[in-house]
Amino acid sequence: MISIVVPFYNEEKRMHEYFDPFFERIRQQLDDFELIAVNDGSTDQTVALLRERAAKEPRLIIAGYEKNQGRGAAVRAGVLQARGELVWETDADGSYDVSQCKAFAEYLEAHPDCDVVIASRENKHSHAVVNQPPLRVLAGKVFHALFRLVTGGSFSDVMAGCKMYRRDAAKVIFAHQYDNRYLGAAETVYAAGKLGYTVHELPVTWTDVSGAHIKFITDTIRTLKGLTGIGIRTLEGKYMRSSNQS
Repeated sequence: MISIVVPFYNEEKRMHEYFDPFFERIRQQLDDFELIAVNDGSTDQTVALLRERAAKEPRLIIAGYEKNQGRGAAVRAGVLQARGELVWETDADGSYDVSQCKAFAEYLEAHPDCDVVIASRENKHSHAVVNQPPLRVLAGKVFHALFRLVTGGSFSDVMAGCKMYRRDAAKVIFAHQYDNRYLGAAETVYAAGKLGYTVHELPVTWTDVSGAHIKFITDTIRTLKGLTGIGIRTLEGKYMRSSNQS
């Protein structure tokens, strides 16, 4: 079984346009799955709409909490309750099609030495159906340059919301993921490497539907704060296995 973890925060207006067709493709193409919809403290009708859908499809499981904590916290909450042999992290807007889930699962089956597969939008074989605005592309490149400088990593894209984990690896990795918000996606990749897991980066077909605006000063401060937190936690030994995880 594949566990699909999807964070939700105020998706009421986009549920019908984006999530419904995405979920229908999952139902058509995957035989054995559970979709864990994690409500990240939504204040609109997101939960009510999810409950309507879950009443018709028992494989849709609603999780979450009342106060907004951030995407990192939502994904962690979903992963830690996942029951599938493989765990796919993705977004409610359908940026990454279920075909990517199948491709990642096939890759892990063919590469038993690999524990985690992450999408790379920067890979030369990747394809954007709808690309990000140039300013967001530039911001992403700046972030990844800073991330590689601070962590010593070599991955081209740690922020893509499309990653797949073997369940046992996921449970340990997310037990060592502390950033609740912006850098949670990147921290999981860093933590996986520090914990000794093998991470492979693969090309992806994706669509930008975020519509988010870049705020350079705010985003830069947020990035530096997040990277500082990762650095401090590294010095504190936060990314080391405990005795019962050996």
